[in-house]
Amino acid sequence: MAATSERLLGNISQLNASLSEDLASGTSLIGRWTAGRIVGLLASPLQQSAVHMAVGVSALPAGVATPFHEHEAEELAIVISGSGVIDIGAETIAVQAGDVVLTPPRAVHRTGAAKDALTVLWIYAPSGSELRWLAGLDEEVPV
Repeated sequence: MAATSERLLGNISQLNASLSEDLASGTSLIGRWTAGRIVGLLASPLQQSAVHMAVGVSALPAGVATPFHEHEAEELAIVISGSGVIDIGAETIAVQAGDVVLTPPRAVHRTGAAKDALTVLWIYAPSGSELRWLAGLDEEVPV
């Protein structure tokens, strides 16, 4: 999906459709497969496309969850499609399309898809946690 401006990162409906196709095909044009899911980076200081934050998308197939992890950044997750859970510490939050969840810095958390695929737009601030995907590392690498 080509953006028409440096500032236009994409269209939610088009991102969701592309990620759904990627999950079905096992390939990805938007991002790369890591720890059983697709992660695509839309903007980051590491790509010289943002100054202080990182923005990306994740698509998890049905029944897949990220490993528990933590990072310095606060994370805002906006559920684009599907349903599942976001575990933050001892709290489990059921999520569905349209939900917005804020994870505090250094909170141990994970995201999991329920019976259908889960697509999430995420924003990290400050940036830096996204380095693991650009470096080809797995989610379980501490940052």
